[in-house]
Amino acid sequence: MKKNFIIILIFLLVAFSSLTAQTSMQASIGSGSAATRAIIYMKALRPTPGAVTETISTLDFNVGVDASAYTTAPMVSVISNVFGITWTVEPALNEGGFWNYHIFKTVDISYSFTTDLETAVMEIELTGGAPTPISSVANLSLVTLTDAGSTGAVVYYCTGTIFSDGSSLYYSRPTDKGFVTTATNGFSYRPTSINSTTGTTPSTATILAAPAPVKFLGFNVIKNKDKALLTWFVENEASITDRYEILRSTNGRDFTAIKTIAALNNGRSANSYSFTQEELSKITKSGIIYFRIKQYDKDGKFALTDIKSVRLNLAGIFAGVYPNPIKQNTTLTFDLVENSRVTYSITDVSGKTMETYQVDGFKGSNIKTLNLGKYAAGPYTLKVQAGDDVITLPIVKASN
Repeated sequence: MKKNFIIILIFLLVAFSSLTAQTSMQASIGSGSAATRAIIYMKALRPTPGAVTETISTLDFNVGVDASAYTTAPMVSVISNVFGITWTVEPALNEGGFWNYHIFKTVDISYSFTTDLETAVMEIELTGGAPTPISSVANLSLVTLTDAGSTGAVVYYCTGTIFSDGSSLYYSRPTDKGFVTTATNGFSYRPTSINSTTGTTPSTATILAAPAPVKFLGFNVIKNKDKALLTWFVENEASITDRYEILRSTNGRDFTAIKTIAALNNGRSANSYSFTQEELSKITKSGIIYFRIKQYDKDGKFALTDIKSVRLNLAGIFAGVYPNPIKQNTTLTFDLVENSRVTYSITDVSGKTMETYQVDGFKGSNIKTLNLGKYAAGPYTLKVQAGDDVITLPIVKASN
């Protein structure tokens, strides 16, 4: 009896391991080559990377058009597909708030899918519809109703050496041609079979117009004793807005993230934020500290503010140069307490003036590029003057 129990247990473990290691296939949808065209994608999820040729026995898609927008359903047709086969598109079915279009094949196919890399499997086109003909794929969806709906055909379903998982059917897509795709996965049917009544919720992947990028309306840095108060104001915040990183630098070029602030996500598109940098004197005893804000969306896209700075000394001008030593180009950064005519010159070790420049400097941070490519290797002196304030900086020309 004990021996039989052990054999059964081993059998169950092997069967479970085989199931969990099997490939599953997700789907998604995105904008196509024209305003009323969309592309359906598939992506293989496997325990191992690489490309594997899979045999697909059953493959059904269901495209859903918002039924509240059309009293007469548009027409849907397949205009191209990567498998080179004929697809059938059934007439529209009004169910679940959608005009549903069941798209399916009748022959087995084999295709090489790479793990975690999406494949554009077909492009569809929508035409017609009333009261206004369809003009965009915005709000177009892939739809799977609970247990495939009343007809058993409102479903994304894949079987073969790969299969669709009824609890993880669709995936989201980042911004593409001005649209994003959001996926909502319910428990639509038993993981590998629609021939049951165990589903509880539908699943969708929907094309939406991409939100406008966050716009910085203002960014200010105010010094108060040994502190700096940073404030910034934005508009166009949306659910895709993820976070703000506060970046800091002591040379105006190399910035490090010192603080992350999550987006408010409070339902308002316009918001304000603030951060106080304590103990400026512990960062540097004198000179300039530079700040900027970097905003990230959830899809990795980002935006940057202008650079703002605070000064830790009272001179009329502060200047720095980076990189130093210099092979070709270097950046001269100087900060002024007021608008001023600025002269900067380079002299060699003998005191000979190599070059002199005059520019109109502005209150705050100013950046200029110097080209030392033609200079011989060795030490030089860079002098920067604004009014009666003069700063000399030792620089070194490195060998090319």
